[in-house]
Amino acid sequence: MVLKQLAEIVDEFLGIADEELAQTVFDIASSSSDQEEFLRNLQKQLSAFNFPKKIALKFWWAYETYETAVMNKRKREYSPK
Repeated sequence: MVLKQLAEIVDEFLGIADEELAQTVFDIASSSSDQEEFLRNLQKQLSAFNFPKKIALKFWWAYETYETAVMNKRKREYSPK
């Protein structure tokens, strides 16, 4: 689901929903401890794309939304009933 969202954001910027690029963005986000680190890593690792900050922040928002949902699901699964 999150990869689809990231691919849609790539499509918004590049005009093509590149799933490989979406996976790379996801990998960068998952290895970043916070938004600022993500922005630095995105610029460093994908500098050829020169993503505007608005697009980069959309990537981070999609990733954070996904992470929050995953953590909430895990809490429900492991909480005592």
